[in-house]
Amino acid sequence: EIEAVASKLLGTHEVIARGWPPSERGFDAVTIFVAGTTMKEDEIITQLKSVLPTYMVPQKVHCMDKLPLNPNGKKDRLALRRRLEESA
Repeated sequence: EIEAVASKLLGTHEVIARGWPPSERGFDAVTIFVAGTTMKEDEIITQLKSVLPTYMVPQKVHCMDKLPLNPNGKKDRLALRRRLEESA
């Protein structure tokens, strides 16, 4: 649902939401990756706060030129998880 709302709000289908960081309960927060928008990270969070429940608002936004694709041409969620692990 976070991806759908962010896609509509930002006017791009290049959005992936990931639970991060992991915890014993699952995930403590949400991080989103966005491509195809000129909005800044803090602007995106502000916009999402106006339409999402508090617990669904991403704590972090990563704007990218384009989202990574796997060999099948689909969005590579594993590559994004690795990116989060490396930055932790």
